[in-house]
Amino acid sequence: MYRLNRFNKKYLYFSLTLICIAIYYSNYFVTSSIFGYLGFQKLIFSALYISVISYVLFLNKNYGIEDNGIIKYLGTTYLFVIVIMMLLSNDIYKLTYYRKKFEFIVLIAIVYIIYISICAYKRYILRNRYIYLIVYSVSILMILHDILIDLSIIKKYNAFHYNSYAIMLILFYMAYELSAEQNSIYINSIKDPLTGLYNRRFLDSYVLNAYNKKITIHFL
Repeated sequence: MYRLNRFNKKYLYFSLTLICIAIYYSNYFVTSSIFGYLGFQKLIFSALYISVISYVLFLNKNYGIEDNGIIKYLGTTYLFVIVIMMLLSNDIYKLTYYRKKFEFIVLIAIVYIIYISICAYKRYILRNRYIYLIVYSVSILMILHDILIDLSIIKKYNAFHYNSYAIMLILFYMAYELSAEQNSIYINSIKDPLTGLYNRRFLDSYVLNAYNKKITIHFL
């Protein structure tokens, strides 16, 4: 088992975010499961919590922001409270009531994501600062809109919810950022930084690929 470096941890946290978001969205399509309806709803709520925490950790690793002790403390505290809530919820009405009460943790996470975004923006470590700013600003406003409706702070009947679109927008953008970073690292690993010529690593991969495809190579 290899040690996880900073780059691998970024992918690990992002992968956890995608998995948990997929479980969260499955609530719209799965009507019954082996856990029963109440058990499945508990799983959905847990996935939402884990996805929020994983994404905050991903941003920390991605932009080199130091871990915040207060956020860690609040995350641990809420995890304990959520576990207790899961045990006490013996019907769907209690679970729904508790879920609305604990949406406060999502607000805390959004505030912290805004903080990370401001730090990254100030440090000039973004590839395209303006696209980053637009994506996060629009997404955060859409998520806040939905949370305020769920908390009955904004009263709208038959209101349209935007959180699904906001989350997908953020995830697509970050997937693009990671793929661009991965491509940049690969190009830098097979080219000499001074001359721009391909190096031995490129030759090894090229020969191996040609061998697998049974292509004849001629050397001078």
